[in-house]
Amino acid sequence: MGFCMSIFKKLLKALLAFSFFLVLSCPSGASSSAESANVLKLVLSKDNPTYLDVRRHTGENPYTLKVSILPSNATNKRLKWSTNDQSTITINEQTGEIVPIREGSATVRCTSVSNPKVYEECTLTVITPIDSLEIEQKDLMVSLNSETSLNLILTPENPTYTSIEWTSNAPDVASVSSLGVVSAKRTGTATISARAYDGRWAFVNVVVKP
Repeated sequence: MGFCMSIFKKLLKALLAFSFFLVLSCPSGASSSAESANVLKLVLSKDNPTYLDVRRHTGENPYTLKVSILPSNATNKRLKWSTNDQSTITINEQTGEIVPIREGSATVRCTSVSNPKVYEECTLTVITPIDSLEIEQKDLMVSLNSETSLNLILTPENPTYTSIEWTSNAPDVASVSSLGVVSAKRTGTATISARAYDGRWAFVNVVVKP
């Protein structure tokens, strides 16, 4: 009887030791799922356009905004896109593809599907942009103390923003007004430039003769 009890105790100790080994070797369910991460922040790229061309309203070549999802190892990176003005732009709720409809401004929001409290917004302005501009006169020659109006040709004829900045590199020779009127001050040569809001520009060389 004593011999059997001794064997039983040894088997029990061995069984307990093996069970303890299994507990240490197998990670718990909580540990295995600890690698999952929630979306904490959305960052819209600075390279995204601010102005959209209203003429791209067919949907064949839509705009798509770039966004970074943080942390990068977030488990669910799905986003929901929306706008506050569907009469100005339309936006695909899942892909974020944007199609401009008419001139105006609209706010776009992207929201984390897994964490709706996390979102990012930006304002987009739909315009008819300037494709090109040129000054009709070429290598202008004017008389001293005269005034000459420069003619600016814009394409298309009805862009959203038509304000032009006129400058002269030698205003003591020939100055230019905000309306493109050149005033000949003294003999010499000057370059008159016209610059649009988007950086497009044109110029004409002006020679003031006695």
